[in-house]
Amino acid sequence: MFSLDVLQAEAKRDLTNQILESMENYLDNSQLLELNHSLNNNLNQVQVYHHNNTNTDFEQRNKSLVNEFLKNKKLKGLSPKTLSYYQMNLNKFREYSNKLLLDYTPEDIREFLGWYQELSNCSNVSLNNCRRILSSFYSYLHIEEYILKNPMKAVKHIKEPKRVKKPFTAEEIEIMRKKLHHSQKYTLRDIALFELLLSSGIRLSECNSINIEDLDFDNQTFNVIGKGNKERKCYFGTKAKLAIKEYLASRVDDNPALFVTLNNPYNRLDISGIGTRVRELGHACDIDDVHPHRFRRTFSSRLLLRNVPLEQIQKMLGHDNINTTLLYVDVDDHDVKMNYQKYIK
Repeated sequence: MFSLDVLQAEAKRDLTNQILESMENYLDNSQLLELNHSLNNNLNQVQVYHHNNTNTDFEQRNKSLVNEFLKNKKLKGLSPKTLSYYQMNLNKFREYSNKLLLDYTPEDIREFLGWYQELSNCSNVSLNNCRRILSSFYSYLHIEEYILKNPMKAVKHIKEPKRVKKPFTAEEIEIMRKKLHHSQKYTLRDIALFELLLSSGIRLSECNSINIEDLDFDNQTFNVIGKGNKERKCYFGTKAKLAIKEYLASRVDDNPALFVTLNNPYNRLDISGIGTRVRELGHACDIDDVHPHRFRRTFSSRLLLRNVPLEQIQKMLGHDNINTTLLYVDVDDHDVKMNYQKYIK
């Protein structure tokens, strides 16, 4: 396998020799030496490759660049699931042509995105996710000085349809709560899960990873490891506290996980299991679009309605950017923009 540095050095040396040979009949030795010096200085500022490299050479070098980028992202704390998604998109990008990724122009990238959308029949939202990954990739190449100019600077954000994602209404919450308490289909575990999601605003993956020992019932807090491998403190309400205690008192297993399956061997309830229980509850209550993430949106909107400062909501949700938090809040007759401007100044 060739390293990028060796291939570039060979190509620059060959190009320099070709230029010097072509000028031998026109320049004397001192002039040729000066030309050689000038070429060496100027070619150090650019990437040069042989046009006759084989496809295998391109594939190896492109693969090496992608792997290096993914290793960097892994060190920064990206989850295996996110890394896999990055790799899938970048592999499609690599397979698009046999061109070296370092040589891609903005037009090349736009053509790829058009091809990708046609191939996968994806929405503009999914296409923008792909664009963001490419932007991150080329920013890395630019920072590491593989390229002098970042081609993604000229590839604009793709317009997405604005979809209003509403939190649960107070009525919907009470309908679901009533169903949980009065239907034999649901268990103490389901009640505890519902109340914790509603009062803590945690992510689905964070809910899945909680252990019993993580809970501080006196202070009604627990810590989670969120995105970017960052730890933060979360809170749960009195209804959640009572529901969890009642659920734990009914348990007959010794699994350290907070939420487990109902039957032996009582394994930790996985992410898909949590999502299934929540969606089934929505169907039973005839409420549309019931999923774990909507509880998180409801949590943040209810806090804002109670005049909790946006930066505190941001901290509780584990967002790095307060603009992300603004995407979660939706409260009728409440001036979100005014609050936002008030608390960031």
